[in-house]
Amino acid sequence: MTGPVVVGTDGSDHATRAVRWAAGEAAARSRPLRIAYATGHGRPYLSQEDSRQIDGFAEGVLEEAVALAHRLDPAVPVTTAVCENEPAACLLGEAGSAHGSSWRTSAAWRRCSMVWTGSPRTRRPRLPGSSRPCARISRTSR
Repeated sequence: MTGPVVVGTDGSDHATRAVRWAAGEAAARSRPLRIAYATGHGRPYLSQEDSRQIDGFAEGVLEEAVALAHRLDPAVPVTTAVCENEPAACLLGEAGSAHGSSWRTSAAWRRCSMVWTGSPRTRRPRLPGSSRPCARISRTSR
């Protein structure tokens, strides 16, 4: 498999653990790291000012995540993305674009794994319109 290791963050403790893990994976596999923040605000009811504030918050979270990744391994190239999708679609889209395909194609045709750092009660991400999880899920205990 080629392309970057893709991870999502929202600045929470769980997401920070995911960024740490992904940075380690990227370093171990000599691959770049792509960190994404899903705003989920592609909805018409938000004002332009609300959208700017959300994007500003997302950029701040991403800056912190990039700084963490560089502290862990300065040699790993890191890029970021702010997505207007929900988290599952955002991550699959970033993984798909890293491989030159759409997120739907990536989810349907590529073997992938996802580390889910949410609590056991957190619902697994699902493809829109599907009752099946979008990826194999592993919970971490760290």
